[in-house]
Amino acid sequence: MHKGETLNPEERRRKIIDFVESHEGCSPEQCFKELESKMARSTFFGHLLELKNDEIITAQHANKRDQRLFLNKTNILVSTQSKLEEFDKAFAFLMDKTGKRITFSAIAEPLVVLSKTPIDSSKILSYEQINRLLDTKLSIFFRMIDSFLLQSLIVWPKKIEDKETLKKLQVSVFLKIVDMILKYSEIHKDADFWKPRQEYEIFKRLRGAPLLLQFQAIYEQIGMKQEIDAVIDSLWNIDEDIRHLAYKEREMLGLDFKEDDGWRKLLTLVKG
Repeated sequence: MHKGETLNPEERRRKIIDFVESHEGCSPEQCFKELESKMARSTFFGHLLELKNDEIITAQHANKRDQRLFLNKTNILVSTQSKLEEFDKAFAFLMDKTGKRITFSAIAEPLVVLSKTPIDSSKILSYEQINRLLDTKLSIFFRMIDSFLLQSLIVWPKKIEDKETLKKLQVSVFLKIVDMILKYSEIHKDADFWKPRQEYEIFKRLRGAPLLLQFQAIYEQIGMKQEIDAVIDSLWNIDEDIRHLAYKEREMLGLDFKEDDGWRKLLTLVKG
């Protein structure tokens, strides 16, 4: 039984791409030997053929028998993945350095008063600076996601006519983003100082009841109340696990609104 059975096809393809990228000119056999614990031989060569057909990996023949594998860096699937990897590395470094700077500030501030050890006070961050950094890290991450979402809607469909190739690009990109989300959420899941920033980002981006009121008003104006209400019903259901964060109006305005009350009552109370 191969460990690769727990990987989905896109993850297996990614393993092949990553190995070829870091071992330009390797043979198919060299690549397979590295990955044989993760996928069966037939699965590996099936994916390799797909990657060649998709022009993600090119094969150059040293002679009649020997092939050398190279990554086709002009392919949009490859170049987009490379941009994601670049962001991941830069963002991980930023997060690490920011965390160390915040930790240093937390330790150094009291030492300036209590210790005779010389400490460069210019490197100590203020409380406001720390808050701003924590907020900004999340904003940067969501900025990256928004860019790829918009490209997937507007740019890629114009560049890639083949639906299967387009789907592979989108799956590859968003699987990588999911990996990054899992990694960064794991880093901060137990950090109490991080939770208020997450909550703030949810409220800031989803914009609570006022945005629902805006949607409703725009469509009611043109006689499409039933249609927009159905969409808001769906959004309300999607928000089920974060309603207490997305809709802060109850506590901010002191509204008589209970957890099992629907969005219609919330909007009525907000409108007054």
